[in-house]
Amino acid sequence: MKNMIKNLSVRITLAAVILAILLVSATSAVYAVPGINVKNNLINLTLSPGQHSVQTISITNVSTTEALDMQVEVDGLGQGADGSSIALVASQDTSPFSARNFITSIDVTSFHLEPNDVQVINATITVPDGTAPGERYAAIYIYSGVITSDKVGMRVASIIPVIITIPGFTPDKTGQITGIQMTPTNADEQVQIQSYFKNIGNCRIDTARMTMTLTDSGGAQLVQNVSKLASPSILPTFTRTFTMNYSQGLSVGKYNVKAELRLGDGTILSSSTSTFNITAATATITSSTTTTATTKTVSTTKTTGANPTTTATAPADNSTIASIPGIDPTTITITRFLPGQILYVDAKNTASSQVYLKGVTGAGVVSIGAYTSEPQVAIPFSAGIIKGGTGKPYIKAVDAQVSGYNSGDAEITIYYANDEVNGFDLNSLFLGYCYQGTWHICSNLVLSPDSNSVTADIPIIRLTGTPVALGGTLIENTMVAPPVTNSQGGNTQVGISWSMVALIVSPIIVLGGIAALVMREKRKQTSR
Repeated sequence: MKNMIKNLSVRITLAAVILAILLVSATSAVYAVPGINVKNNLINLTLSPGQHSVQTISITNVSTTEALDMQVEVDGLGQGADGSSIALVASQDTSPFSARNFITSIDVTSFHLEPNDVQVINATITVPDGTAPGERYAAIYIYSGVITSDKVGMRVASIIPVIITIPGFTPDKTGQITGIQMTPTNADEQVQIQSYFKNIGNCRIDTARMTMTLTDSGGAQLVQNVSKLASPSILPTFTRTFTMNYSQGLSVGKYNVKAELRLGDGTILSSSTSTFNITAATATITSSTTTTATTKTVSTTKTTGANPTTTATAPADNSTIASIPGIDPTTITITRFLPGQILYVDAKNTASSQVYLKGVTGAGVVSIGAYTSEPQVAIPFSAGIIKGGTGKPYIKAVDAQVSGYNSGDAEITIYYANDEVNGFDLNSLFLGYCYQGTWHICSNLVLSPDSNSVTADIPIIRLTGTPVALGGTLIENTMVAPPVTNSQGGNTQVGISWSMVALIVSPIIVLGGIAALVMREKRKQTSR
């Protein structure tokens, strides 16, 4: 009997070990999200010519399972139309306000981070002798190598803005509204109005507000919107886009849009008014089912500056995006760029996407539109990899077309709603594009669950009217686990499958049964 009890005790120990292993494995699965946390993520200094400063930056690998190979480089600091920071390589960093050459050394430019490891780097910043007073800007770009997970490649990255003020200058906050654009949709549907403000002064512009007012031909106000600019500020030479929506739609007629930007103290920096003529038009849209839709065309009586001109009605130049089957014509955005502009398209409010062209300059056209359903191509998105698909379920897609550029990459971001990814593992999301009949996984994948977006790169030369789709891995019958902090500081909800729950619970049940059996045998021994 003693041997029997001893054997049962061994079984209990083994069951406990198995249970511990399963619990550790489950926990590791939950906290396996690749990401970094950067301390000292904004450097703002006042230095005179000849002075220098050493800035310490710490980078933590917040993943518990993924090792990271990191790189650090010094770039110029640019801004997207929404104010997001952009790292500009030397060929793009042509602003007279650049401080890229002020960052004279980074003591560690490449390193390996095991899970939970921390790397400290030191950046030496020196203002050259003879530098004129004023503000200067640069960026420290920290990024990982490609992390391959479930046949999907991704990177984690962080841009540290560097702002250097050389004392002795008089700030000149000057700017100009360079354009007002109206994007009509089908009759009586939402109209989007955007105004573009460019900082032409010698310092950052912050604590400002843009007021946009839409009136009819009789002067009656239809809608007014005030957008407050708090952070990030607008850097010199860069343009910020402000958006106002009118949900009731516009009938045929003439309308005025007034845009006015004021500083926090009430000073008007710029004011502009544009008149738009809305006329009825009929356009035949070819899609999965041929339909005839009533749309509106817009003409403006005011010629604005060199800001990108965007329209969502009929294609222009050599764009053929409206003839692609399955494209929602109300989501089409066509942007024409002139030399010297940042090649950035913000179609978040129309096609749930954004495009940024990298490594190219000059004039060109970018067209983007959203699909109403899965793109009609020969090989489905979810087909097996051997068959030319991605092997993953489809979520949503846009179509991108770029002309005028024959090199470089397009950084494409697709935004998703929570209900669109319900049942999907957010850490498995990726972008794929269909080129020459085969689906390809996009490179340099960046997951941003806090902003409900996925970003990746595609060679520009392959964007000839190319479906770009969001996909991922389904988690069947999921339950919500504790949130995991990602590299942007938001929370990512990670699912645990019921099969994992069963694996954890089963040993507990077995363990309880064995313990009950041992207790019964002990009671029998005592009674004897």
